[in-house]
Amino acid sequence: MTRYQVCLIVEFVGEIEADSAEEAERLAIYDETCQYFGVDSIEVREIEEDEEEDEIIDQEDLEEEEDED
Repeated sequence: MTRYQVCLIVEFVGEIEADSAEEAERLAIYDETCQYFGVDSIEVREIEEDEEEDEIIDQEDLEEEEDED
């Protein structure tokens, strides 16, 4: 069976009361007023067998960068 990397960009839309744009952005993750709006795009790419190990390393690097932020 062939392996594929799939990336979905999904939109949630809603109104949030906040003191600043930064606070609204932070609250949006947990706010129940933001409702599913739709899938913006789907990207699919076949993963070559020799790429699988590289993908694991890239994901670990990405997680480390997120932890630094």
